[in-house]
Amino acid sequence: MVKLELKVDFDPVKRHVNISGIMMAFHCHHYNTNLFQTLADIEYVDGLEILRKATENVVHAQFTQIYKDQGGISFADKMSLGEQLYKAFGFGILSLGDLKEDGGSFSSPSSHLVKGWLSKFGKRKETLCSYTCGFVAGIMAAATGNPTGTYKVKETQCMVTGASGCQFEVSK
Repeated sequence: MVKLELKVDFDPVKRHVNISGIMMAFHCHHYNTNLFQTLADIEYVDGLEILRKATENVVHAQFTQIYKDQGGISFADKMSLGEQLYKAFGFGILSLGDLKEDGGSFSSPSSHLVKGWLSKFGKRKETLCSYTCGFVAGIMAAATGNPTGTYKVKETQCMVTGASGCQFEVSK
C-alpha cells in the first residue's frame, strides 16, 4: 500500500484549505444531510445527480494532480490512495481492492453521510450515496487518464434502505 502524502496548504487570511492545489471545504453531518435532503426533494431536476457530477469533476481534478505528485504508481496503489483520502476526510470507508481499470464492484461498510442521514431522518426507500458514486467515478477516470464521464458508478445496495453495507457497480 502506498502511503498517502498530500500537499496541504492553509491560508489563514482567507481561511482556505488547499489540497494538491484544489480548495476544499469540510462540513459536518448536519450540513451534509440537509444538503442531500434538499437535493433529493427537488422534483423538477435530479439534484443528487447534479451533486454526483460535481463531485466527479472536482475529485477528478484533485486526483489527477495527486497521482501526478505520487509519480508512476500502479492502478491498485491509486485506488489505495483513494480509500485513504476518503477515510482521512471523514467520509467513511471504501473497499476498492476489487476494482480493475474496466470497472467492477466495491463496497462501503461505513458512511458518514448514511450515519448522519439515519440519525436525522431515518430510513428511506432510495439509495443515497451519490457523493460516493461521483468520488469513485472521479478517481477511476483520473487513475486511468480518462476524462470525467468515462465511468458509471451505480449504488445497488445502501445502508440507508436497511442493507448491511453500501454496494456499488462500476462500468465504462
